[in-house]
Amino acid sequence: MKDPDLRTESLNYMIKQLDQVINEEIAKYVSIMVRSDSDRESVKSSTNPNIRKKV
Repeated sequence: MKDPDLRTESLNYMIKQLDQVINEEIAKYVSIMVRSDSDRESVKSSTNPNIRKKV
């Protein structure tokens, strides 16, 4: 591209779109359900059965 304004505008648009896609993909993998641990013991995780309560 020879027009610097068009190039800058195009790059800004592409970066904005890419950022949106990245954020959507991250949201798919980072949505974690929080479980209370108010008694300060480890909580057994349904996704990781190797994590058990401290005795």
